[in-house]
Amino acid sequence: MCVKYIVTKYYPSEPYRPIAEFQLQEAEHALRINTVHYYEWAIKVGDLFFYPLEIAECIVSYLEKRYPFASYQLQEHGVSMEHIIENTEDGFKCTVCTWAWKTKPRSSCPGVVRYQWLAAPENLKTESQLKKKKLHHGPVRGIVGDYHLFDVNEATPWTSEERAAERERNRQKCIHCGKMVSRGYWNAEYEACKKCLQAAIEKHNEECRLRREAMEREFQEMLVSVRDEEILWARDLLGRSDWVILDCETTGLETYVDEVISIAVIAADGSELLNTLIMPANPIHPEATQINGITDEMVADAPTFAEVWAQLVDLLNGRLVIAYNVDFDENMLAGTRSRYRDQIEWDWEDRLGSKWQCAMLAYAAYFGQWHDYWKSFTWQPLPRGNHQAAGDCHATLEMIKRMAESKLSTELDTGLVSAGAVPGEQEIGENAPESGKG
Repeated sequence: MCVKYIVTKYYPSEPYRPIAEFQLQEAEHALRINTVHYYEWAIKVGDLFFYPLEIAECIVSYLEKRYPFASYQLQEHGVSMEHIIENTEDGFKCTVCTWAWKTKPRSSCPGVVRYQWLAAPENLKTESQLKKKKLHHGPVRGIVGDYHLFDVNEATPWTSEERAAERERNRQKCIHCGKMVSRGYWNAEYEACKKCLQAAIEKHNEECRLRREAMEREFQEMLVSVRDEEILWARDLLGRSDWVILDCETTGLETYVDEVISIAVIAADGSELLNTLIMPANPIHPEATQINGITDEMVADAPTFAEVWAQLVDLLNGRLVIAYNVDFDENMLAGTRSRYRDQIEWDWEDRLGSKWQCAMLAYAAYFGQWHDYWKSFTWQPLPRGNHQAAGDCHATLEMIKRMAESKLSTELDTGLVSAGAVPGEQEIGENAPESGKG
């Protein structure tokens, strides 16, 4: 295949030109290893960029002048760069690269002998091996794998200037004493020479210690700041009267499968606005009964959710709703409402209460038990909760009062408060049964 034809085979469009320019640089880099195989690949890359025949001829001429060995290979093997095949008993073999195949090859010939691993003559070395001996390689005399082999006898030694430049490249500057040392006397991790290495390690360890202490101080300040915010939140609630506490007990945890079977709402002063059992459409799961103690017999004469809905809407309308685990209570109410949508008049834009806030998240931040994996505060069981709707509402109100009674960091003499030792925490959680949702 003609080299010039390969260069001018395709006509590139404008968007591909930057890609072709980058590929040309890669092609020139490949040509530095002086092989016909990569030279052919490099010229093929050019078909995206060099479309007029005159430009192709100029590029070929330029490459031949810049890389004489590639030009030599073209002169020796012509412009076809194909294997010179001869038939053998097992298939085919190239007389140039001595490679054998069972079927005719479709690859290009490198123009030199291709050796098996560990089978090359002793006088053939790779470019890296010659570089270690401070030698410039000559023309390629063989290939093993992806490595090109050069004859040691044809290699030329480095000049004194090149040796001096290599020594200078291998010298590194110690950032502690400022001296230039060879790589053998320089530690890359600490960027120090051997004389300064011990001092550099001690300095690094001290910097790490100070950094850890600063991070710990910052973390403790964050805990105190967040805790103060929750104390102020509790105090603000107790100074208002436009909020209620709501809690639900359910037949399970699935939003659109299980139902609300008990619901309670109390006012900010602790008075009960609503406390009722609700008869579900399906029997109560035994697992739910073990948690909340509600049985099918207890709800046999209770009103349905549709009968309680209107009263619930009137109680929560325009009020701030506080719940311990808001996501659970709000979603279970929405799921149960969806089950009775044919019996309830409501609009999709309607929402119970003006706004919902989660007391569980506030208490978790107040408690201050940080979870390193989730990067958030660990949820805590409701102190003194009993898995009864009214009981959990009163426990939530009592928890909010205890939080409001706690002192801010500015009101303490000791300053920072460590996690797990906040004032009021022992009072809130002491001898308190754990409560969850279910």
